[in-house]
Amino acid sequence: MKGFSIVDSFGSMKLKQLLEMFDVLSHTLSPEVSIGFHSHNNKGSALHLALSLVKYCTLRKSDRTVIVDSSLNGMGRGPGNLQTEIICDHLND
Repeated sequence: MKGFSIVDSFGSMKLKQLLEMFDVLSHTLSPEVSIGFHSHNNKGSALHLALSLVKYCTLRKSDRTVIVDSSLNGMGRGPGNLQTEIICDHLND
């Protein structure tokens, strides 16, 4: 499997930027290439961005594989990453 990730290293990405990047990549990359998203939680928006991306892909009925990266307890640089236990709780609902 091949993949390409959007990485919000500074946790400053806005939803509009994320969706625009996703659309450009989705139209540019071969369909078999998955698109990932890795966010840092500097502004507390990692969960919002990840859930919004999942919803966006679901509403568009996208066939592309989308991978949302997270870590247990949000372990990561600075304020950390998207927390696995929190996004899993939301996705399981």
